[in-house]
Amino acid sequence: MGGMTYEHARAIDRLHGKGRAAFLEKLARAKQNWTTEELEQLRSAARMGPRAYEQLYFEIRGHHRFSTPH
Repeated sequence: MGGMTYEHARAIDRLHGKGRAAFLEKLARAKQNWTTEELEQLRSAARMGPRAYEQLYFEIRGHHRFSTPH
């Protein structure tokens, strides 16, 4: 269903909160520089499971977490 990006973005916002689609697009376009140490830490955390990985990921890249406006 290529070419339906507007409709897809609206569905993301409807399901996950207003502004989520714009946040994800901005995040996808940003260049990410990872150090070897960060990648090794994430790899080790991934072996411990998704919760450990997510916790470490947001410690390293806290600005990637979406927060809804109040």
